[in-house]
Amino acid sequence: MPSKFKIQQTPLEKHTAFFDTDGDGIIWPLDTFAGCRAIGFNLLTAALSAIIIHSGLSWATMRFPDPLFRLRVDKMEKAMHGSDSTSYTAQGDFDETRFDHTFELYTQPPHTSMSFGEVITMLNGQRNAYDFFGSFAALFEWLAMYLLLWPADGLMKKEDIRAIYDGSLFYTLAQSQNASKSKNNE
Repeated sequence: MPSKFKIQQTPLEKHTAFFDTDGDGIIWPLDTFAGCRAIGFNLLTAALSAIIIHSGLSWATMRFPDPLFRLRVDKMEKAMHGSDSTSYTAQGDFDETRFDHTFELYTQPPHTSMSFGEVITMLNGQRNAYDFFGSFAALFEWLAMYLLLWPADGLMKKEDIRAIYDGSLFYTLAQSQNASKSKNNE
């Protein structure tokens, strides 16, 4: 549920607002766990995601270090790391030109999908010197993205990746998971 604090959210805030289950602008580790489960991650992947995301990014979104490892939706641009695809601007807006450029550089024509091998090539190409945290975070994010999409042909579609950047795919996946559970309960 989107946060009530801002009328116009950036794509990065929309991406993270999915995990703000009560819409108060604060994401607890349990919210992230529940959100990861809602979009289809298993227990272990959801738990690891919550731990890695909150332990790595919480300090950047709060005024003071938070012993509860919460994240603020309206400060997520402060938690951006290096060695990423540079598809978000420093303000959290989605940069379509940079996104397209990444696909042009690291994927095969017609540049409409990305294999896991191309992801690794892209991560190596985008890596900043001595940026161990950023390199790990980028690898974690793209691995999670690949697991989430789990393409039958091994190729993540460009439009699906774009929909993850703005968070819209999370809602679609959660609805699909709910429909699937409802169908199984009948």
